[in-house]
Amino acid sequence: MPSHVVFLRAVNVGKRQLRMADLRAWLADEGFTDVETYIQTGNVRVSTPMRSRAKLEQRLESILAERCGFDVPCIATSPAELAQVHADALALESPFGAAEGRRYVVFFKDELAAEATERMAAYDPPGERIWAVGRTAHVWITDDFHTAKVFGAFKKALADGTVRDLKVVATLAQKWGR
Repeated sequence: MPSHVVFLRAVNVGKRQLRMADLRAWLADEGFTDVETYIQTGNVRVSTPMRSRAKLEQRLESILAERCGFDVPCIATSPAELAQVHADALALESPFGAAEGRRYVVFFKDELAAEATERMAAYDPPGERIWAVGRTAHVWITDDFHTAKVFGAFKKALADGTVRDLKVVATLAQKWGR
C-alpha cells in the first residue's frame, strides 16, 4: 500500500489549533493506516490505497474541514519525493561562504510558474537567497526568519506553500523517506 508524507498548512497558529493525537485518530477512523505525525506543525505520514496525490490531498482537506471547522490545505509527497527534496537542499552550496545561515523549504501542490522561478533565481540581496526546485522553494537566510525580506518579496508566489525548517525536512527524510 502506498505511503505518503503530507504537510498541513497553517495549523497550530493562532486559533487554528489541531492536536496531532486527534489527527492520528481521525485519519485512522477514516481508513488510513500507518498514521504517524512529527511535531506539532502538521507533518503526517499515512498509507492508503489512493495513488492520486490530488485525490489524497482533497480527501484529507475534506476530513480536516469537517473535523476542525476550518480549511487546512494539505500538500502530499511520496517518500521518494521527500528524500529527493532533502538531497536537492544538500546539493545547494552556501551562497554566503562560511556563514551558514538558516535554511527552509517551502512545499507546494504544483510547480511554481516560470516567471516566479526566474525571479527567485535572480533574487540577490545581502544575506538572502531563494531557488525553486520542482514543487519546492529553497530559502537560505543569514538573519532571523521574521526579519527576512525574501518572504515578503515573494509573498504572492509563496502564499500557497507551507514552510518547513530544513532540520525538520532532514528528520522527516530520515524517518519517512525512501
